[in-house]
Amino acid sequence: MPRISSIWPSLKLCEGKKKQEYEDRLKQMQEEMERSKRDLLEAQEMIRRLEEQLQAAKDELQLHQKELQGMLLCLEEAKHLEATEKAKLEEEIMAKQMEVQRIQD
Repeated sequence: MPRISSIWPSLKLCEGKKKQEYEDRLKQMQEEMERSKRDLLEAQEMIRRLEEQLQAAKDELQLHQKELQGMLLCLEEAKHLEATEKAKLEEEIMAKQMEVQRIQD
């Protein structure tokens, strides 16, 4: 039977190896966590920038929609004026034709 004193150094060596393995694994996990944190911060920053770009695009779209509505309103007013002017001219033409007809009769 081996003596405890002769096994003790090998047990200490095993404990030392396990301890080193645990420390290495802990260090690796900490590095992975730090890398994940950096990735998360980068992703959050990208999301923030994209949200800003989206808001800017929405604002620009809203501005263009207002401009378009203004242009459509002007177009409607122009159509109304054109129709009014056309009706007035047609009325004047009818009056002139009636006058010419009356003179000819």
